Amino acid sequence: MFSAESSSHVPPPSTSLRNPRRRPRQLSTEGASSLPQAKRARSVLADDAIIAPAVIEMGRDRVSSGEIPGTHGRRRRGGESVDTVLRERKVGERVGKEDGVVLTKNDNFIVTKLPGFPDYVRNNTSERLQGAISSTTSHALLLTPTHALVWSYLTPHSSPETFCFTLPASTSNTIVPLPLGSLVSPSTSSAEPGIVVVMPSTGKVVYWDSISRAAAQDLFRQQKQGVQGSVGSMLAGETVSAVVNAEPAGFILSFSSGRIAHLSVKDGQGRPAIAVNFIRSPNSSSTGGLFFFGSLRNALIGGGWRRGNVTARAGRITGRGEREVAVVTAKGHVQLWDVSRVGNYVLRGEVDAREEIAGGIRRAGAIPDQAAEEDLEILDFAFAQSVIEGNEGAAHGRAEEIKVTALVAYLSKASASYALVELSVGGGIAAVGRVHTINCYSTPLERPTSSRPRIYLPTPGHTAFVVFAHAIVIVSLIRGIDDSDHQLLLSANHHPPSFQDVIDFRDDVSIEVVGSGEEHGISVDSASMEDNKTHRRRSKHPACVLLVRGGGALRVTAFPAKYETHIGGDLELVLKSKILKSKIEQAVFYGFEPQNPLNFAARSEDQHSLVDVEEAALEISREILDSTSKYIPTVAPSMDSHLHQRADALALLALHLKKNFPPLSRLAKWKLLWNAEKLAAARAMWKNYDTQLKQRNPSEKTSLLSELYFILGDGLKTTANEEAGELDEVRQWFTRDVSRIEHVAQWLWHTTVNEYDDGGKESYTELMPSLAEAQEVSLLIFGTAFLFRKENASIYGLEDEALTSDGILAEGYKNLPEFWTSTGDGVEVASKLVELIRNMLATFSPYIDQLAAGPPGEKKWDPQIYRRIVKDYPRHIELCQLTCLERISWVETYTEGEMKEKASKVAEQTKLQHVTLRRMQIMSLEPLGLIREAYYLSEKFKDFPTLVGLAIRDVTKTTATLQHPGLSGEEKAELEKKLESIAQRIDGYYQKFGHHWARALYQNYVQAGELSALMESGKDHRYQSYLTNYLRSDPRLMDLSWIDSVLTNKDYDTAGRTLIKVAGLEKTELWCRKVKFSLGKLARLAASQTATDMYDPEEVEQCIGHVQDQLDIASIQETLYRQVAPTLYGALDRVAEVQLAMDLFTHVEAEMATLYGRLKDAVDMLVNRTAMPVYYLIDLLTLVALPKAETNVQHSSGQEYYLALKALQLSGIEGRKRDAIEKMIWRRAYIREDWDSINNTELRDDAMVEQAVSSTAIYTTLLTGLRKGSWRTQPTNPDGFQSKDPRECIGHGVNADVYDDVRDHEVLNSLLTELEREDLKLKHYLAKARLHMWARGTLDAATKTYSDELGRKTEREKELHDLGNKMKKGFRIGMIEDEDDADGDVAMAEDEDNQADGSAQGKRTVRWETPGLVLKLDSKGGILYHSHQKAKDGSGEGIFEWQ
Repeated sequence: MFSAESSSHVPPPSTSLRNPRRRPRQLSTEGASSLPQAKRARSVLADDAIIAPAVIEMGRDRVSSGEIPGTHGRRRRGGESVDTVLRERKVGERVGKEDGVVLTKNDNFIVTKLPGFPDYVRNNTSERLQGAISSTTSHALLLTPTHALVWSYLTPHSSPETFCFTLPASTSNTIVPLPLGSLVSPSTSSAEPGIVVVMPSTGKVVYWDSISRAAAQDLFRQQKQGVQGSVGSMLAGETVSAVVNAEPAGFILSFSSGRIAHLSVKDGQGRPAIAVNFIRSPNSSSTGGLFFFGSLRNALIGGGWRRGNVTARAGRITGRGEREVAVVTAKGHVQLWDVSRVGNYVLRGEVDAREEIAGGIRRAGAIPDQAAEEDLEILDFAFAQSVIEGNEGAAHGRAEEIKVTALVAYLSKASASYALVELSVGGGIAAVGRVHTINCYSTPLERPTSSRPRIYLPTPGHTAFVVFAHAIVIVSLIRGIDDSDHQLLLSANHHPPSFQDVIDFRDDVSIEVVGSGEEHGISVDSASMEDNKTHRRRSKHPACVLLVRGGGALRVTAFPAKYETHIGGDLELVLKSKILKSKIEQAVFYGFEPQNPLNFAARSEDQHSLVDVEEAALEISREILDSTSKYIPTVAPSMDSHLHQRADALALLALHLKKNFPPLSRLAKWKLLWNAEKLAAARAMWKNYDTQLKQRNPSEKTSLLSELYFILGDGLKTTANEEAGELDEVRQWFTRDVSRIEHVAQWLWHTTVNEYDDGGKESYTELMPSLAEAQEVSLLIFGTAFLFRKENASIYGLEDEALTSDGILAEGYKNLPEFWTSTGDGVEVASKLVELIRNMLATFSPYIDQLAAGPPGEKKWDPQIYRRIVKDYPRHIELCQLTCLERISWVETYTEGEMKEKASKVAEQTKLQHVTLRRMQIMSLEPLGLIREAYYLSEKFKDFPTLVGLAIRDVTKTTATLQHPGLSGEEKAELEKKLESIAQRIDGYYQKFGHHWARALYQNYVQAGELSALMESGKDHRYQSYLTNYLRSDPRLMDLSWIDSVLTNKDYDTAGRTLIKVAGLEKTELWCRKVKFSLGKLARLAASQTATDMYDPEEVEQCIGHVQDQLDIASIQETLYRQVAPTLYGALDRVAEVQLAMDLFTHVEAEMATLYGRLKDAVDMLVNRTAMPVYYLIDLLTLVALPKAETNVQHSSGQEYYLALKALQLSGIEGRKRDAIEKMIWRRAYIREDWDSINNTELRDDAMVEQAVSSTAIYTTLLTGLRKGSWRTQPTNPDGFQSKDPRECIGHGVNADVYDDVRDHEVLNSLLTELEREDLKLKHYLAKARLHMWARGTLDAATKTYSDELGRKTEREKELHDLGNKMKKGFRIGMIEDEDDADGDVAMAEDEDNQADGSAQGKRTVRWETPGLVLKLDSKGGILYHSHQKAKDGSGEGIFEWQ
């Protein structure tokens, strides 16, 4: 039963009562050496000491060899006696409340694992155990089926001095209940407690008045151990269920049958003796002896409640050797007894509190609504303490009244509801006070377990400890509050929420609470509890000590709960939030210890919103980051260890949240990750700074970091309190201000520049060391942050984020705040720092081989620092570009709200700056001999223009070097090999980057003006497709694109499409547009004829029609120009021509500045013969007054509005927009004349009125359309124009439908305002000049004129036909149409040789005399193709081909 290894455990001499001057006896004759005089082995129960009875017997046989641990005195040799010596603790001595290992701690409680615990129990987690605690003696008792172990649980030693002895009549049968026992107060002759053990099944009782005496008896195998006795008359199947210490009145035994008995271990003279008396109610039968079931009345009491065990608790000491005992059944029946040491007992009162308890619980809502009274069960109770109602000394009221707090449960199969009920019993009445619902624990009881739930209310009574088999619940009972506002709450029956929490043990079958006890928290007079004892100073706070199988001895100490004072808010939510934060903190700082038996996983009862969880997590993260958490020390010898501890805490926080709570929001995850990134970056900074301190000479200046932290403003750091000993600002920053690390990154540049400007430094030489350090710190901050983000994103639940290999988001910035690694100021100063370094390197790079010389004006410089900067320069550029990319991507996500426009500008500005600086910085690597790094960065960031520039520079430089005279053959071969390598690199870029690389290369050709080289590159069939795609992608290169399509690809169709497209898009000269349209038309016709099956005839026809329409529009512009051109002769230049045309032809009022400017632009395009958009052409045609043309010159005078309508028809504009433009044209035609004057017909005859009407623009437009067959009413043109009533034209053309080409809103509004004048003018004519009536009359007049012309034409054709029949020549002369004369003339043609007849063939010369006419002959089979050679006399001649 004792370990052979105990000799290695030697207790301190001060803890032993053994006489040090006593000579140790020699060991047995086997030759073993003697033990040292001042040392002896501590009693320790080893791992294999008590496993089975056989092993115990083997241990007994080894006593003679001195190998038995746990002996407390001299060892036995042969038959010599052994004196038992005990270690004694001084009276009042107590180990500190936090001694041992802290398993968890918060503001409300602390759980510590006490160091002293027997090794056997610690390592053997399968043994059945039953335990008890005696706080008065600070001893613990553990009972196995066969042995008892006793030790002081306050010992500072991990393997305490353990008293172990065999229990009489014990058995290892697992079916038999475990022995029950209790520690007994020390007798007057001993400082050690005794022990009483009861065998539940047999009722056998054993008592030892001293644990050392018990161990000695077991050690020497005395036949009789302790004082033994028996319960006596136990019923069949009845077992002892509990042993309650009621000293000095003895002990109370409760039985499974419901009976109770008094057990005394001493007789009237104080000598050890066992006596058991069953306590019987006065109205119970004398034969049955049952406690509550001795009469019919008591049998009927509480019949509806679940039957359970009887619970007994010892109360006040009422006299010498006397004490009150309260007994409560599971059914709610309460009795109060006075019990004496000699076994006398008196029933002071009893009451059935069933209904009162059930009613109080139901009113408090502590049980489900469907629960019945019979489903309730009282599991345990405890006497109330003095502070529970805020009244000192009010543990009980009157002498006959008791106050208890009962643990009541509603138990179901799947769950349970628990509550603490404050109950006052006295005078036959039970009154229920407050009911504390236990919301944090609802696990059903495990009936097979050996540990029933227990409740403890240690002094001062502000906290209740409810101990379950695998958990302990802590409930605050404080009620009294001095604050007047809180008293108001209480008076209104709004009780403030009380603190409660549950401490779970791990889900391990071996971990179980097997024993428990309370420790009072204030100074208690032990003489009131025990005779002849002095005061024992207790801990300031109440505690509960647990014996946990698989966990050791634990102490749970409760602190007074602080009442929240959030008046007006939800106090319960505030308390829940604080508890939630506390539980997460405990899990982070204690839950990941492998040896911690506590379980910190979230319970099903913990119902918290995701918002609360996130707020708590982020607050904890910030506190860890800035060392404001109470779990993080603010002073540490090793700052690196301190930072490492905080970094681990952040990681554990993330793991705990990920494992125990629903997924956090994306924003919360990123914030947690950012805090961890900052801490990782700070740790890297500290290591660098610490290395500098180790290498620094005392004579050297302080580092840049020291200077930086010194100049940081108060808003960017925590001010150090020198009076409190905070003298190191750097360490202070790493402790308190890591959350502001982005400001350090920003101030690196400011510090360097300030040192340069304010330090009186005049050269880069003096600045170089600071630049090197600034660069190094910048690399540490951003490099570490990005690397940490990439490697640890999954820990924070961001494994699905689109992170690049560099640690920045490729996409998904929306709804995320600004990244600390890419703030606006941070990106700006990072770029400035790189630029400063670039300028410095550019200054020194030409002199790297001339250290003595150096740049002009520079002092002697350190090449080692220079090389250090150069070495880190590529990585510095890379990180700078990563921050810029991250910044740009984030800013570009602002697509809504007020920030949209500003963010867009910022993004474009940042992007432009980023691209410009990136190229400069990467290109600066080449002079430094870092061409490989330059290639790498260009490829990494896909900066193809820079990559092309590097390749061209590399080729140029290598080629130039190759041309140097005096090169050796080997050098030339090396250079040629390098050129080949560059060519291979370029080929590789085509393969790797495809059109991205090709486009950048071709753009370089274009920008350099090397178009021939560009077209030559397409001859390589490998890259031909890249060039073709590039040329076709840029409208500016379409002139080259169609050439490439014809020459390289023989693709006439694409060439035609390209020509047509570029002709329509390009603002070029009018003739160029006509040529391109014509060429495009021919190319498409050619393609469709060569491969008819590849093209849709209908699509080709539509395309050709569109081209013809565009050519006709160009012809209209040409016609207009020919009409204007003669009047512009004599102008000095183009500007003068434009102004002259504006003065002569426009009739736009000067104050209509916007419309005037638009018209001037149109005139400018007309004069310069630039192809103008159809909108400008329509404006020009409808807002100018063209001069009358000279005779025999084709012109459009009077037909401007018809041409405008024709241009609109040819433009392809459809729908609402076409309708609006068409009505605008008609409106302008209507308001062209002064209808007020026309309408005034007074003293005018019909001829004058008809002449006035026929001279109007509307008449000319209508008549011209009729002659051309352009009106929709004519059968020859169903899709033609339709005249508009002037009333239909109001409001059209004065909205954005017409002028949608105007992008500037201010200009558009001004233009529409000016156009409203046209509407006003039209409305005036309609109202005052009857314009709508005149419009109808004008239409009728034009129609009549056209009808008359058709009639005359028909008559003349008939006359010509008749004349032809009379002619002998055999051919017919058609009408000669004079475009200036609607009537036309008839000319006779005469054959000179007078030999032709109607059937002859050949060429004939025909003479005619018709001055100013365009001759069109319509003869049978003949055509005149040389139509006009005008002579002075007006005669002409032509060649007539006769067929």
